[in-house]
Amino acid sequence: MSNLRPLSAKRNFSSAPRTDEAGITSSVQIASGSKKPQVSPGVDKLKVSLWLDWKDNKFLSRLQTHKSGLQKTTGRQSTSINFTSSPWSNSFVLHRTGTTKFTYRITTGDVNVLLSPRPGSSRMHNCQIEIGSVSCQVDAQGIYKKIIEFLADQGGQLIKEMVSEIHSAADLIGIHIKDTDFSDSSRWIKRASEFSYHEYRGRPTGISLGKGGIMLRIYDKIREMKVKKETSKQEFFAKKWGCDISKTSVTRVEFQLRRPVLKQFAEPVTTVAEVMENLQSLWGYCTQEWSRFCSDVVDRKNNHQSLSKVSEYWVLVQSAVFTGLKKIASRVIPQRCVKNIAALAQQFRGIAQTLAAACGVASGKVEDVHYWAQRTLKEELQIFYNREPSEFIRRQQVRFNECYVSVLS
Repeated sequence: MSNLRPLSAKRNFSSAPRTDEAGITSSVQIASGSKKPQVSPGVDKLKVSLWLDWKDNKFLSRLQTHKSGLQKTTGRQSTSINFTSSPWSNSFVLHRTGTTKFTYRITTGDVNVLLSPRPGSSRMHNCQIEIGSVSCQVDAQGIYKKIIEFLADQGGQLIKEMVSEIHSAADLIGIHIKDTDFSDSSRWIKRASEFSYHEYRGRPTGISLGKGGIMLRIYDKIREMKVKKETSKQEFFAKKWGCDISKTSVTRVEFQLRRPVLKQFAEPVTTVAEVMENLQSLWGYCTQEWSRFCSDVVDRKNNHQSLSKVSEYWVLVQSAVFTGLKKIASRVIPQRCVKNIAALAQQFRGIAQTLAAACGVASGKVEDVHYWAQRTLKEELQIFYNREPSEFIRRQQVRFNECYVSVLS
C-alpha cells in the first residue's frame, strides 16, 4: 500500500451540488415512470479493537462459570446472562465457545462482543466489538456507545480504542448495475491491481477492486438479499430507501477500509468518533483518488488518463453525503429482527405437515394440518413449561437476543 496517498486537510473532497436532501441532479437515464435516482449513504459494518482494564475479575469469572456450565451440557450452544439489578440483564447471549484469540463471545442481535482475560497492557487488544449491517445502518456510533457503557458497568475501564475495519456504502436507488457498465475494466482509473467480475447466467451481478486494506465492491443489492433470503433486511432497507424493492433496482457501492490503510491518512481516524467525523473525507479519497469510473475507455498513454471524464454514474457515487449523517432512529424505523423470518416460517411449514401426517392426516386440507400442528405444538410447549419453567423462560430470552439488538430496547 505504499502508493496510498494520505488525505490532506486542505484538499477539497466536497460532494457535487445537490438539489435536495435525498436526490441529486443528473442526466442519467432510468426506467420510464421511475423517480430520479437517489443516493442513500450509510455505514454497513464496524469493527473496533479495545484495550480494557478490569477493576476486578468478577465479570470475566462469571462468564467463565456460565461457559463451563454450558460445556457440561449437551446440545446447549448459548445462554442468556442475567445481571441482577442491572439494566443490561438478559440483554446478551453467551456462546458455548469463543474464538482462537478470544475466550468469550457474547452477542445481541447482529452485534458481537469478543472478550479475553488478557491484561489491558498487552500488545494485543483484549476486547473486540463487531457491529453488523442493520445495527450500523440504524446508529453505529450510538450502539457502540451503549456497548462501552455496558462494559464500564461491568468494571471494564477503556484504555484505548482503535477502529480496525469499517465499511461505508452508497446505495444507488433506481439504477441497475447492468446499466452502469461498471464491469468494463478499461474505463476504470484505479490504484488497485486486482479486478474481479461476477455474473449470473450472462448478466453482471457485481465487481470488486483491490483486496486487503482497501477494497471496493459493487453489486446488485436487491439480488444479494433475495439470494441470501434476508427478508428482515429487505423490509428494513425498503423503509430506509422509501421504495418498493420488488419494483426498484438498487446498486450498492461499498468500500472496505481496514487498519493498515486507515493509519496512513493525515486525518485522525483511530477512534469511532474520529472515523465518523471524517467519513466524508474517507469517501472522497475512495471515490476521487483511489478509484474513478470514466465515461469512455481510458487513454493511459502519456498520462492522458487524468483528462478522462468521470461517468455520470460515478458522479452519483461521489455525491454521497456522509457529513452530518443522520441516524435512523429506532422510533422512526422500528428495530428489525436480524433473523430470516420467511426461512423460519418455511421450515415450520414443513415440520407442521410432517406432524400432521404422523397424526394420520392424509388429506390436503389446510384445516386438518393446522389443527394437528397447532395441537401438537401447544401440548409440547405446555409440557416443557410445566416441567422446567425457568429453562423455558431462559431459552425464550436467548432466542429473543439472537433476533434483536436488546441494548436498544
